[in-house]
Amino acid sequence: MKTRGILVAAAILAAATFLVACGGPSGPVATQPAGSVLVTANLNLFAPTSVSAPADQAFTIWFENQENVPHNVRVADAAGATVGEAGPIFNGPAAQPLDVPALAAGTYTLLCDVHPDMRADLVAAN
Repeated sequence: MKTRGILVAAAILAAATFLVACGGPSGPVATQPAGSVLVTANLNLFAPTSVSAPADQAFTIWFENQENVPHNVRVADAAGATVGEAGPIFNGPAAQPLDVPALAAGTYTLLCDVHPDMRADLVAAN
């Protein structure tokens, strides 16, 4: 009887190891911090297509990649220059915060470095 229990435990351990090694179900996406701006990537699109943030104060974008495709998010000004740092490129489902420095009031563009057609507006307003 003890042998059967050991075999069952070994089988469960082997299955769990296989799932982890083969990219099986991942853990839940981390929770969005309070006060952050939510941006998601799914079907090679950002959603929503326009988000708002406070002007003249730093804030965080909570970026959720909802698909198993590499994405990132970065903020660009009207001239196309990156504001702050670009977020890391990662596969989902997963989420990462992106700290954005204070922006003057205006409209900025959210971009994905992997998929140049992925765009959304970021409006900084008082």
